Amino acid sequence: MAQPSEIIAVTVPNWQIGLNTAGRLELHRSTQRKEKGKSLRQYAGEEKKRLKADS
Repeated sequence: MAQPSEIIAVTVPNWQIGLNTAGRLELHRSTQRKEKGKSLRQYAGEEKKRLKADS
């Protein structure tokens, strides 16, 4: 299994609109190839279900 990719995101602070966030994303490749006709939204929905089941 491949190692996950890590992204660190930071926004430019703006206290007037409450924007002062930072976060870390970890990306995992679930399959080696994209399934024909499958959208990114469908992949995201499956991952959301998987994460919910793991917690």
